[in-house]
Amino acid sequence: MLSSAQRFFGDLRLRMGAALSFNQKRVCLGIGLFAAVVCCANYEFGWFLSPVNAKRIMVVSFVIPVLFQHFVGPTFQEVQDYRDRERAE
Repeated sequence: MLSSAQRFFGDLRLRMGAALSFNQKRVCLGIGLFAAVVCCANYEFGWFLSPVNAKRIMVVSFVIPVLFQHFVGPTFQEVQDYRDRERAE
């Protein structure tokens, strides 16, 4: 039996990810990862792109793509189907 929390998060994943195509999900994850890389570079090289603590922003910039991947990102089955279609062409 699934707990109520598992059902809630499973339903949330279906509702959030259903509106985006596979490539749209990949683009959104790419943007999130690019933001994370910029935040890391800001922290490491001291660019001072943000007025608040750069270390906190760096942590948040990695947490948001992970949550997005979990709830909205492409599933393993979608990735396999995409690769199979690419190989068939």
